[in-house]
Amino acid sequence: MSYGFSQQLKMELHKFIGNEFADGEYSFKLMENKLVPIKTKTRVLKDENGKIQIIELEQEHILPELKFVKSGSIAFSINYKDSILNLRPIEDSFAPIIRIDLSSTSAYLNDQSLSIIKKITVSDKENGFNSAWEGFQWRTVLPHGSSPIDPKLTLGKLNENGNLYIEIIWLEKGIPIHYRLLN
Repeated sequence: MSYGFSQQLKMELHKFIGNEFADGEYSFKLMENKLVPIKTKTRVLKDENGKIQIIELEQEHILPELKFVKSGSIAFSINYKDSILNLRPIEDSFAPIIRIDLSSTSAYLNDQSLSIIKKITVSDKENGFNSAWEGFQWRTVLPHGSSPIDPKLTLGKLNENGNLYIEIIWLEKGIPIHYRLLN
């Protein structure tokens, strides 16, 4: 059973899953973070007394901007039946089997239960996707010191282009793995 999740949000989750995850096979791009330099121009002029005046002096600064770039792909078979959504990797990959039980609003990465759920709304377009997006996130908090990470699953939809976003953080044979997937 998920904690602190209202009936209204449960209905929104059902609607989101029902509308966005149709049965079939889907390929998702595996995205990685990349810092991209951006060149800017600064306008500065100092007069003979050292006061700043309006005149143009071109100067280039390199400011990093976070972007997501494709580094591979993962195919999933998606099946939604009896209030259970299953996403199974089709090809050899480290991606876990994802299962979401809509009756309890719990999610599972392989056999790891993620029972803490919240709705996510990112209204600012200034992010790696250049898009506002909405979705849901499940996580679990493991006992202190038992794991280097707390497993997490995020499902979302980008407003700009309608792409689905899946973020998975989990342990595979003791190794922390972090996937960002975009269809």
